[in-house]
Amino acid sequence: NFNDSIDSNANKKAYIRSICERNNIMTTILFEGEVMSKKFSSDFMFKNSWFWVDPITFSVHWVKAESEIGNRAVSKFLMSKKSRVPLERHCRLGTKKGIIRSVGKFPGSTGIFISTDNEEYLEIRGTAHSLDNWLKVLKIIV
Repeated sequence: NFNDSIDSNANKKAYIRSICERNNIMTTILFEGEVMSKKFSSDFMFKNSWFWVDPITFSVHWVKAESEIGNRAVSKFLMSKKSRVPLERHCRLGTKKGIIRSVGKFPGSTGIFISTDNEEYLEIRGTAHSLDNWLKVLKIIV
């Protein structure tokens, strides 16, 4: 569980490293921003976006430009059911696209999916190594 060991004085980088170590996640880039191809089930094409996980809010964010990484106000995001952050705080995070219901890997594919409460799913594609780490993190926050 991400939020169990953090307090207001916690060092974010040390906190993220501890999450990675405890869950056998091989990189911290998932929390810093990584370019991935994404497509919602209602979209026709994949588009590159910068993705990151916010370990405090249990949310997955994405933006179009690298310069916007970490800028929650302009991001689109999916929120976890496990989030302990009040909804009014999420409203300041950007555009909420749904609540994460489940995650998984497409068989024989270089993609993972995130299904949402609005019956849509987000497909993310990247390298096998990167997707394995993303899947580990997403399974923690679902």
